[in-house]
Amino acid sequence: NVVVMRLINHFHKIYLGYYPYLFKHLRLERDNMAHIKLQLLNIFRLKINKPFVEYEGKTVGDIIKQFTAEYKNKLDEGLLSKNKKNLHPQIVVLLNGRNVANKLKTKLNDGEDLYVSVPITGG
Repeated sequence: NVVVMRLINHFHKIYLGYYPYLFKHLRLERDNMAHIKLQLLNIFRLKINKPFVEYEGKTVGDIIKQFTAEYKNKLDEGLLSKNKKNLHPQIVVLLNGRNVANKLKTKLNDGEDLYVSVPITGG
């Protein structure tokens, strides 16, 4: 009970602003994160059984890493890199109509949509 009371007291102090620097720092870190909807196309939608998933991150790489970590067991070798920590190099990741699969440090803005797909060709 003593430990629980100390924790409650500590969080109460944070809430009331007794630790303004810490609170401000945590809030700034959270504010820099963009809320992104990752739209799953073709085989990704079939494998995951969802039209999209949502994550928060600062860059395209942040979102892709979260996606591959969460769904690596549902995606086969043709969709993931050899170490299963990233997408296969042939996978297309679109942001505002541009393929950013090889530009993982691209900054994201809140509310943007990313699209992930296998390359499709034909006539």
